Amino acid sequence: MGRPVEQFRDLKFRDKLTFSTLMASLIPLLLFSLIVGTVVIRETDRRSRQLIGQMVTQTTESLDVYIETIEKLMDVVIDEGGDISAGDVDGIRAFKVLTSAILRAYPEIAGIAIAYPDDHYLGEGMTRISRDLFADESWYQYAVAREGQLGILGSALGRNVVNNLNESSDSIFSLVKSFQTADGCGVVLFDIRHDIIERSIERVSIGEEGFLYVADDTDVVYTPVSDVVYRIDQSCYLDEGAKDGKVRIRGRDYLVVARYSPYSQWRTIGVVPETEFSAGLHSLYQTFVICVALCILLAVFASLAVSATVTQPSRFFGSAALWRRLRREIFLCALTVFIRMRLACWEPPLTIWWRRLTI
Repeated sequence: MGRPVEQFRDLKFRDKLTFSTLMASLIPLLLFSLIVGTVVIRETDRRSRQLIGQMVTQTTESLDVYIETIEKLMDVVIDEGGDISAGDVDGIRAFKVLTSAILRAYPEIAGIAIAYPDDHYLGEGMTRISRDLFADESWYQYAVAREGQLGILGSALGRNVVNNLNESSDSIFSLVKSFQTADGCGVVLFDIRHDIIERSIERVSIGEEGFLYVADDTDVVYTPVSDVVYRIDQSCYLDEGAKDGKVRIRGRDYLVVARYSPYSQWRTIGVVPETEFSAGLHSLYQTFVICVALCILLAVFASLAVSATVTQPSRFFGSAALWRRLRREIFLCALTVFIRMRLACWEPPLTIWWRRLTI
């Protein structure tokens, strides 16, 4: 400790001043940069994660709005066709006109069917493939158990009624809703392609490799990427409300943001590689380091300029040429004063002598 102090004492005044000025400017600068940099980087990371959560929430709300629209169409179908008997030709014709208009207006709807308590049904774009009773079907029982509330089924597998568009059971989801008649409980069924989910998801970008997918209580409803999704433990995100977490898949860390919809009981889940966050923060950190380095260079130049300005008079008066010039000027001044003093002493005799000559 003593040796650096001694070395500092042995420095020239200008070097001491430069070092002191530099330290006085660098210490506050580095402390300020450290505090500001840490706050900015943390806030950027927090806001990035918050933005992803907002995007996932927006997608959830968009899907809810669409499903709510379809539910209103289901209510219209129930109001118009809920009491049509098997022999009601006019009622069946009116039902066909209504459902055909709905399918034209909403091309993502693959088919519409309405099942009655007496086991007859009406359908547009739907065909019954077995004579099993509707009352024994799981989708029918599920709708009845919800007592008039909307129900969503992620798969059409094992049903006795299918759509006519040859849509696979894993490429559609179904909306069901029960209604009361004089004979018992009927159910209206809408099959909807996954295209509507795909379009809602494609409108949202959460990074170059990030993606969204939709899941229900039992399985994944729709996902654009399967190799990562099916390695995520879906049970971790079954809780209602918002939930964020991290998973590690094939040596990569992913941020998982889940939002639950009480209306549809679906979970919209966003998955983003952690490397996308670190890449953005690394770029921000590089920019910050460059700015700090420039500030340090400016501080160095400023300290050199200040020390040069302060020490300039001392360097000027310490010059040998200056002292030689000073001695010469002093000598000339002294000689001038001496001559003037001598002339002042001779002035009275000269004056008397001159007067005498002029008499």
